[in-house]
Amino acid sequence: MKNFIIFSGSFLVLFFLLQIVSGMLLTFLYTPDVEGAWKSSALLSGETTLYGVGPLLLSLSSALLAALMAYSVMRKIRKNDQSR
Repeated sequence: MKNFIIFSGSFLVLFFLLQIVSGMLLTFLYTPDVEGAWKSSALLSGETTLYGVGPLLLSLSSALLAALMAYSVMRKIRKNDQSR
């Protein structure tokens, strides 16, 4: 039960931090296209814009990275407990 709590807690913290860092990175690297936005807003006029799978893949990859990091944290804590 202790391993599950350690894994869950570290996963949630790491996933939250990775989401914040990736959001900050994407915001920093974003360059708006004002002319393109102006043209597309005149063309769409009420149509729904569908987003690609990019944000989904970014969330899944950050979840996988957080899970791997949480697993390594859990193993390190468990190894320290066994060596005592």
